[in-house]
Amino acid sequence: MKTREVVFYSEGAKMVGDIYLPDDYKEGEKRPAVLCNSGWTGVNKCYPALFARALTARGCNKAAEFVNFCDAFSIPVLTLTNVAGFAATVESEKNMAKAVARLTYAFANATVPKVNVIVGKAFGSAYVAMNSKSVGADLVYAWPTAEIGMMDAKLAAQIMYPDADADTQSAKAAKYKELQSSPNAAAARGYVDAIIEPADTRKYVIGAFEMLFTKRENRPDKKHGTV
Repeated sequence: MKTREVVFYSEGAKMVGDIYLPDDYKEGEKRPAVLCNSGWTGVNKCYPALFARALTARGCNKAAEFVNFCDAFSIPVLTLTNVAGFAATVESEKNMAKAVARLTYAFANATVPKVNVIVGKAFGSAYVAMNSKSVGADLVYAWPTAEIGMMDAKLAAQIMYPDADADTQSAKAAKYKELQSSPNAAAARGYVDAIIEPADTRKYVIGAFEMLFTKRENRPDKKHGTV
């Protein structure tokens, strides 16, 4: 798979990102594409570092509305997860709890096929809200470089061994990462269905949605919530 940086403008705003091209792509060839642009996952370059890999109140509300829209029109939902926590801002302190509840409810309430690919970090309750197994994801995949757990390994080592020297904390962090934050540990606990190579992501996602094409859930006819 080939990667190329692209720059374009949308409503006057400069957008910068990466385009992933299959190996058999020929220059000038027209192919369908998926555009991923979201401040709540923070995997793009056009947002400040403050929001990178952090959920914001506005982002959660936007994502919840998108998931509800997909569910209303029977559109499958694919989530690319890279979240380390919540954004520490004044707005988040005021509105984060309700916004995260809306996002969690939206994923749990949706009856369409739901697939999650963990491409980076997936820590704590922020990950739980991002279409995790706990809120009803049908299939969860993880890249080998993913980190899945309660918190970052370095932070965990600092909390558990506050008086230890830097070398000891580094060693403990590496051990914690191996036992608690690795995709292998998550798969052993049932949080991840398969660990896949990044180059195989498209193949696995297509296979997942094909398998879930006939998915049906028996829910009450009137499925309107109050969140």
